[in-house]
Amino acid sequence: MGEYIAALALWSPQSFEDADDAERAAVCNGLGPRGWGWAVPDRIMGLSVTPAGDIHDWQYSEAHTHSDRLQADLTFLRNMIVIIMKRDIEAGWWEKRLTYMRLCRALKYFLGVWRFGGSFMN
Repeated sequence: MGEYIAALALWSPQSFEDADDAERAAVCNGLGPRGWGWAVPDRIMGLSVTPAGDIHDWQYSEAHTHSDRLQADLTFLRNMIVIIMKRDIEAGWWEKRLTYMRLCRALKYFLGVWRFGGSFMN
């Protein structure tokens, strides 16, 4: 199972992969709405999940339908889980104890963006 998780990569649209740093910086800002990042930490118990937030921001900037939004939100959750589980594989016994709590926080982030994020789409 560990080898499978270690091989997982973050999902992102091709347009995100093709964008340069300046294009990404214009759209992406980690977690939380631009200017409100202080309200939503980019770290879950010390672990940065910023890449998941940046991909989510990018997908929201390209979203036009509720289906696009759902895809972005589910990708956000999936990418946070991948980041957390990859860290769990590398972590020592003490940090492994944080995995469950990190997963619960990731679910809260997902539920928050699903509940309140619609006005920030596109």
